[in-house]
Amino acid sequence: MENDAVNELALKRNPSLVSLIYEKLENMILSGQLRSGDPVNERALSMQFEVSRAPIREACRRLEQAGLVSIIDNRGAFVREVSKTTATEVYDVARLLSSEAARHAVANVTDEEVRKLTAMVEHIERDANRDDLSSYYAHNDLFHLELVKLGRNDKLAELYRSLNNELTLYRQRGLRSFPDFERSLAAHRSIIEALARRDSAAYQQALDAHSTKMTERLLNLGV
Repeated sequence: MENDAVNELALKRNPSLVSLIYEKLENMILSGQLRSGDPVNERALSMQFEVSRAPIREACRRLEQAGLVSIIDNRGAFVREVSKTTATEVYDVARLLSSEAARHAVANVTDEEVRKLTAMVEHIERDANRDDLSSYYAHNDLFHLELVKLGRNDKLAELYRSLNNELTLYRQRGLRSFPDFERSLAAHRSIIEALARRDSAAYQQALDAHSTKMTERLLNLGV
């Protein structure tokens, strides 16, 4: 009991340690190193990170709040398993947020942001050419998060990112191949071209069409 109190006090004095562990575990989960249903082994991780179990336990509590981990009494923490029903509901909300952000994107986007998004699409293409599926989806997620950020609403972007993390858990269950890459790349280019022209109607149309295809692929994994 006394050791627990000391650990809690140490965490309060060094909250950045918990944040660091959180980021490491989040990356392990989203990259697929820890997959849905896997236990988050406090003992092994404390040895790997060379820290006590306390910051790992606190990071797991935060991961539970973020929808990435489930904590079961007397059993510990496990990477969350997302059902198709939950994924469908989450995707509906994520699309609403993306659509809301899109209403403001064209008025906000800068030339520098257009160049950044273009570079991201080129990176996605290189991932596909290297057959790096994990990197492909990671960079694709970042691309869409950057589009949402164009809405200039930090809270909306934060919520979108959290929801997308849940969808990543679901996607890991069944996606083992690239999508129709030529169509996906063309959609990305259409999105960027509309932004560059500051054409709001074309941008929202391109984004909605692309999101519809993504939804169909994600929610029809057959798992």
